[in-house]
Amino acid sequence: MPQDRSLLGRLRSEPGAALLLVVVTVVALAWANSPWSHSYHELWETHLSVALGSFGLDLSLHHWVNDGLMVIFFFVVGLEVRQELAVGSLRDRRRALVPLVAGFLGVAVPAAIYLAIAGREAAAGWGAVVGTDTAFLLGALALVGPAMSNQLRIFLLTLTVVDDFLAVSIIGVFYTEDLQVWALLVALLALVALYLLGRTRQWRSSPYVAIVIVLWLATLESGIHPSIAGMVAGLLVPAYETHRSHVEDAQSRFRDFWQSPRPTPPARCSGAWRARSPSTSDCTSRCAARRRCSSCRSSPWRTPASTCAATP
Repeated sequence: MPQDRSLLGRLRSEPGAALLLVVVTVVALAWANSPWSHSYHELWETHLSVALGSFGLDLSLHHWVNDGLMVIFFFVVGLEVRQELAVGSLRDRRRALVPLVAGFLGVAVPAAIYLAIAGREAAAGWGAVVGTDTAFLLGALALVGPAMSNQLRIFLLTLTVVDDFLAVSIIGVFYTEDLQVWALLVALLALVALYLLGRTRQWRSSPYVAIVIVLWLATLESGIHPSIAGMVAGLLVPAYETHRSHVEDAQSRFRDFWQSPRPTPPARCSGAWRARSPSTSDCTSRCAARRRCSSCRSSPWRTPASTCAATP
């Protein structure tokens, strides 16, 4: 299958997305420090509302990004770490211990340095230095490309998950003035439901999406930063090892569809169209020859049964 070399296709790749992140960052810094900086701040304070009956959310653009889109980002990061813990290189707990320790030190060391320099006068601000900008870290790693090993990427992913989890927890415990206990209980129940759903080996995505949305809303209402909800939810989604036969089967279907995306027309005889399952590769019992034919394999979607019978 040929690569998508269009602009949109390039932006969907990790290096393209990282380059876009750098460009918009430079533009934002120039705009925020220009004589038109007031328009920059006004843009982020623009309110967007979503309503469903009596329930609704009215947040500024700044909060939609921080409390909405960043939750999706941390959810994806949590999914990647979960996959590595389940079937990847972090299955060896000794390897997983290294980024865990590094994540704890990434919180403790900056806080200790800050307290040593700031002293008692500004000691209350120690929680502001313990976070890690995961998006920029992964963006910089994507720009480097193949020069960096996959092991380093996994190490940094796990480190930042631990670091951000501790940082958000510290902010939630020490800096949240109005903590809603009932919302935290709802979020905890949603996490339990997500864990139990994963134990049932449920593959449909709709139950997971519904529970994650409830988890996000509860965390948003609780007063704790919702990014922790996305991170923990990603770690609780089950991940299982993919069998080689399944991968080869999926690759074969995509290759067949790419070569013949349309149904094969009835060439030599007429017959009623019959829906075929993409996983079925043999002719049906109605085929006289009782063997595979090129017409059946040429399209994984629909094939006239009489064409098989007419094939020698």
